[in-house]
Amino acid sequence: MGREPTRDGGERQPPNVSVTLGEQASAGSVIGVNNGQVHVHQAPPADGLNRLRSIRWTPKGFPPNMSNFSNEEITELATVFPPGSAARSVLGEAEYPAAALPAMIGVTGFEFWFQISDAVANGILENGRAEIFAVALRRYPYNPVFRRAVAARAKTAEQ
Repeated sequence: MGREPTRDGGERQPPNVSVTLGEQASAGSVIGVNNGQVHVHQAPPADGLNRLRSIRWTPKGFPPNMSNFSNEEITELATVFPPGSAARSVLGEAEYPAAALPAMIGVTGFEFWFQISDAVANGILENGRAEIFAVALRRYPYNPVFRRAVAARAKTAEQ
């Protein structure tokens, strides 16, 4: 697969992007660019927590991410419902269109749920955020992240 040619016959080069992390941060890998955002996974912390940690960075000139799931919510969904039958089951119960499911092979849980979040933010499913977190909370009724997501939605609906 070659690079896309430019008008003068040369090869188009990817943009030169650099990310500077703070003193205490370390990047395990850059996992991709979505809507102009670079996503970086941090190596697991020394305390042994095996949770996905990530940084979102938007290069100057790109619109901010329109995702309506927070990093914490995406991370929790990725941890509890990894890509595969667990994620497919939750999304099916929430009536997410099966034909619109992103690839589940070759992506991390964070990447998968980030794509779902973007699709929900763009209107793939009516009341999609509320539907997905309602299903997640029914399955894990004591999960604090899912509880906050549902409570925040209920509070917004009351206003």
